[in-house]
Amino acid sequence: MKDLFDKLFSIPSILLIILILVVIFLLFTKREKQDFPMTGKHHSSLDPNAPKDIASLELKNFTLLINDRSLEISGNVEISLAAYDNSDTRLLENAGDKIDDFKKLGYMLWISASSNNDDYVQLKVAVDKEFVTEIASLIRQSGVMTLNGKYDWTDGIPEDAGVFMLSAKYQTGEKLNVTMNATVPISGIELFKLLKPLLINKMLEQDSNYIALLNFNRDLITPETLVSSINISQSDVSFNLKIIDAVGYLSSNYINSDNNFHCDAIQIDNSDLEIILNALVNTRFVFVTDKYLKEDTSGIYDKSTSIYYVYFKNLAEGYHPINGDYGEDYQDLVFIFMEMVKKYSK
Repeated sequence: MKDLFDKLFSIPSILLIILILVVIFLLFTKREKQDFPMTGKHHSSLDPNAPKDIASLELKNFTLLINDRSLEISGNVEISLAAYDNSDTRLLENAGDKIDDFKKLGYMLWISASSNNDDYVQLKVAVDKEFVTEIASLIRQSGVMTLNGKYDWTDGIPEDAGVFMLSAKYQTGEKLNVTMNATVPISGIELFKLLKPLLINKMLEQDSNYIALLNFNRDLITPETLVSSINISQSDVSFNLKIIDAVGYLSSNYINSDNNFHCDAIQIDNSDLEIILNALVNTRFVFVTDKYLKEDTSGIYDKSTSIYYVYFKNLAEGYHPINGDYGEDYQDLVFIFMEMVKKYSK
């Protein structure tokens, strides 16, 4: 066998073929490696001709993508908007069964959101010009246009370390483009905060679950219009606050060493409702269902609390407030309820 191999490799033509095959293999593997971006490689550019302020409110299309896991925001949000175009087959396919509404109202809105808490929502709905004009106005208000034309990207960074992509085209032909990773700009977060109430209102109209948007940056905007009730029970005390048309009604049984306090759907002052809701808002809770809640999850008032639910408008299921901010501004909601019951008890 050894003599056979020696004879084969002594033939010049065979050696030449082997050499060619080795070279081809090396060239192929080198090219294959070059097809993958090098981890840590940084790309940066700025278009000097990109306008830093676009006065037009005539949006033709708009896409916003934010992905991050930080103290400020956590999760993924993608918002897309497009004007009706009967020649764009892909756009019409994405409209699906909403195509007639799309044609009638003129625009289509897509929302997908998740907040790393097992919550996920998708919404596809036709919208009118007034809605689109409001979005365009909020884009200007956010200050994000000052970043127009910026591209700042580092290869190989995990998406949840921060991704921000914004693109928009106006009927005037003007364009807005920002692409960044490793961070999300302050003006980008501001844009989401400004859009959030508009998007939630649209979700309310469509009976769509908006909890993922609330949890994405933990800001409970206009709680008096979103929160329908708060229920807290411990071994010797229970509180129920119902909110109807921004008016609070308190029910409770509260026993301490001296007295037995009782309220039964007593209307409370607007100022007291504001105190309760501010305590809820300032703690910046994440809201999760029973399915997500784990035994080791922090944030429930304490181990003796058997029930702690917040119910939201148009949503049947109750949500546990967890992992809140217990900093200097934290106010104990149970203590506030105790004082309220003393005030309104009969």
